[in-house]
This record gives sequence, structure tokens and C-alpha cells, in this order.
Amino acid sequence: MKKNEFVFSLSRNSIEHYLPQSKRDSLLSDIEDIDKREEVLDSFGNLCLISHYQNSSLNNEVPSEKESGMKVEV
Repeated sequence: MKKNEFVFSLSRNSIEHYLPQSKRDSLLSDIEDIDKREEVLDSFGNLCLISHYQNSSLNNEVPSEKESGMKVEV
């Protein structure tokens, strides 16, 4: 599928955290304040709308792995 052929469907989509919630402590270790880590993790800039299938396959990967997986899908 070419980029200009992408069709967005309102069904079976999911919101994914770019920085995974399960790895918050290791990925955000430079932020000492725990409340600030949560704020960064749940900020709009850390959320992506992707297909349910992609979310299942990329779930707890680090950002570099998610980028690779998303490029394959597009």
C-alpha cells in the first residue's frame, strides 16, 4: 500500500503510548518527579492513533522498535 492510498477506518483503532507505560521508569529515569513522569507519559504528544493490530504487535516495544514496525505497515 502506498502512502497516498491509506484509508482511515473508524473501527478497530486503538490509542498507543509512544513511550510504553510498562517501561516508564527506565525510559523516563532522567525525570526524578514521579508525578511528572506520569504527566509526560499521558500527554497528548505521547499518544498515537493506530490500528488495533498494530497496537497488539507493538505494545511494549521501545520507541525505536515501534517506529520500525509502523514504517512497515505504511
